[in-house]
Parts: sequence; C-alpha cells; structure tokens
Amino acid sequence: MLRGLSRSTGVLSRSRALPVAILRADATPAPAQGGGGGWKKNKGKGKDKEEEQQDTRGTANVEKIFPLFANMFRRPTDKIKRSPEEVKRASEIVGRYNKKMQERHALKHKEFTTKIRCMWEAIYALPPSLREAAATIDPTPLPYRPPLTLTPPIPGFAEEEEKARAKQRSKL
Repeated sequence: MLRGLSRSTGVLSRSRALPVAILRADATPAPAQGGGGGWKKNKGKGKDKEEEQQDTRGTANVEKIFPLFANMFRRPTDKIKRSPEEVKRASEIVGRYNKKMQERHALKHKEFTTKIRCMWEAIYALPPSLREAAATIDPTPLPYRPPLTLTPPIPGFAEEEEKARAKQRSKL
C-alpha cells in the first residue's frame, strides 16, 4: 500500500506517506506476522452501518485534503534545460565555493583549537595552588551591556517604560 501510495501521489518518501495512510479511515495496520506487514484496506467486514457512514465521511474529507498535501511533497517535473557550457561553468563555481568554505571552516577550527591549547598552557603555567581555581568554570552571569546603536537614546524613555511595566504588574 505504501509503495503504491508514494508512487501514485508523488510523495517523496515512505516515511512521509505513512502518516497520510494512517489518517485514511479505510486503512488499518496489517498483522505483524506473515504477509509482509504494511497496511490493508478493510472491506467493510463486521462493521455496523453507522460505522460505515462515519468512515465514508472521514474518508471523503481526507480524499479532499490529501491531494493538497501530496502536491507539497511532489518532485518538480519540469527541469531547466541548460547548455553544456552553463553546466560546466556552474560546476566550477560550486567547486570554488566549496573549496573556500572548507578553507574558512578549517581556519575557524584552527583558531578555536589554538585558543583552547593556549588556555590550557596558561593554566599549566600557573602555580599548582592556583591551577584548580583557574580550571573551574565561573557560573556568574556577565554584566549587562546595552547594545550599540547609531542613534542616541530618547531621554526619559526608560523611565516611562518602567512605569508602564509597574502598572502591568500591579494589574496582575
């Protein structure tokens, strides 16, 4: 059922098709033993007329909504035709981009590891009595620094804002 469902609707993967198959009112899980698993349709065996009416209403709604979801995951069918020169130039550009990004990543990684190595060298350069204090992490938060702006602050704005907050707190 899932293989046919994903092919017929254009859904990219079975994992995305599974929730939709579960939502369908006429699909129930097959037994775990034998038969290869999957989902099987109920043929209406052993159901009351009321249950069948509920199933058809639910199925009708899902049938209306399902194409909308299927279109979201459909692969594009129209491909842009490019000349061999364009393909070659695009691959060269992508290759240069990847090379530069790898160099950038390697440089950042090198800087980071150098900082860590220098930190530990500085800690080991301390006398043994101070090493433990230097190696512990200080949990106190950093002091507040207002963000840098291009315009000066509006005089009295912070006080008015604080008064408005105090009013809000008093109402609660």
